Amino acid sequence: MDNGYKEPPVRKNLSFEKPARFYCPDCREPLPEDAAFCSYCTPNPPETDPEEGLSRGQAWIRIFVLVFLFVAIASYKLDVNLIEQVASFLPVGPSPQSADFPHDQDFEVVIVVNKKTANLRNGPSLDSPVITVISKGTRLKTLERGDEWSKVKAGDQVGWMANSLLTAEVR
Repeated sequence: MDNGYKEPPVRKNLSFEKPARFYCPDCREPLPEDAAFCSYCTPNPPETDPEEGLSRGQAWIRIFVLVFLFVAIASYKLDVNLIEQVASFLPVGPSPQSADFPHDQDFEVVIVVNKKTANLRNGPSLDSPVITVISKGTRLKTLERGDEWSKVKAGDQVGWMANSLLTAEVR
């Protein structure tokens, strides 16, 4: 009786079969059993010799990138505003602290501290002793204005502060 059923073919033991032979795609020579490429052709050599190292331009680019990353991370960790630091070295016109401000009844020009903390000093020099430390946004009254230092009054204390630490605001 034929019901359409066929026996599956018997498979050979694959572990005893010979491995397939591989050939080099360039020269058609047979490849050794554990080789990845032909011993006659070898793979294509690299364009440049790896022993030469970096070119001078590549070295300068890598140095620049590393220095830039170092400065960026250091300024972030030390809470330094790089733009203000670089701008302080650039020649510009008179700062708002040294200009004469117009007086108007509707507006008032106020001098405030623009850094996280600023030292109020006994004299117009970094060597002068610090009287007190003033925080950012504190309003100050200007008594004298110079090119680099201003004599200011903070509450009941009078002292000197660098103009780079001050900002004039119109309110």
